[in-house]
Amino acid sequence: MSANFSTRLRHQCDGITKINNDNPASMLIYLPPFALPVPINFIIVDTDYENYGAAIQCSAGEPSLPNAWLIGRKRTLDRKYILRGERALRANGIPTNRLVYNRHPNCPEDW
Repeated sequence: MSANFSTRLRHQCDGITKINNDNPASMLIYLPPFALPVPINFIIVDTDYENYGAAIQCSAGEPSLPNAWLIGRKRTLDRKYILRGERALRANGIPTNRLVYNRHPNCPEDW
């Protein structure tokens, strides 16, 4: 699910994810609704496997700013995971001063 912040419209698209067998932290994501089915290289750079993950999107082998995410399994991410994720992003050359923090208070608990 994504949202256009200028129009406030939500959009959902279904895609295909292929895990990189040589590096399980890396996966290619194909989003068919777009004009060209270009694979997105989505790389998990840190996770505790239970609460949160920090991820970056690479294009042509380089991080594509501002495509970095701190993702969690709950509606809100505890501050300690935000700080840990920011450290992991910076350690991978991603500046964190332009991160946008979203609140999801109305998402279903099991979504």
